[in-house]
Amino acid sequence: MKKFFTMLVGLQLLMLFVGCDSLSPSERLLVGKWYVQREDTVEGTEVMQELNEVFKDDKTCEAKAISRYKMKDEELDFYTVVTLEYSLKGNWEIKDKLFTEKFNHVEVSVRDVDFEGADVTSDLAQLKEAKESTKKTAYYEMAVPLKKALLGDVGAVKIKKLNEEQFVVVNKDNKVVEYKRVAD
Repeated sequence: MKKFFTMLVGLQLLMLFVGCDSLSPSERLLVGKWYVQREDTVEGTEVMQELNEVFKDDKTCEAKAISRYKMKDEELDFYTVVTLEYSLKGNWEIKDKLFTEKFNHVEVSVRDVDFEGADVTSDLAQLKEAKESTKKTAYYEMAVPLKKALLGDVGAVKIKKLNEEQFVVVNKDNKVVEYKRVAD
């Protein structure tokens, strides 16, 4: 009887440990640290993004990102450069070769505002005032909408490639995003 009970407990423990790894082979490949750097031009604005993201084996994820937007002033010869910094927490899933993230915690802040070009004033007081004003505007016109767009389900993207070194996805606009694995 004691031997039977010991075998039963051992079998249950084995089932428990085997059942804990509920990740598919694709999901197992995704677990780890990844990095993305990409540049794009959207409606005349140059956008540079850097993202560090961790996909955990409990299907949660955390990311820290910086986005730099360089916008040309149409009337004057200068650019306004706004840098946003954000952190994300949420869940991820791979199903039918589609990758989905749902963020339940998003923080976005305006990290910096700068001006570049020939028509930028050299008056430091005026420059400081312009930066503060632009920073407020950027918060309401860029940071707040970005936060709203990232909260919740951000949509599924098609997995083009997933291996030990690369994770490549294609969104609905056929834009390719290539993640590179970061060593622990």
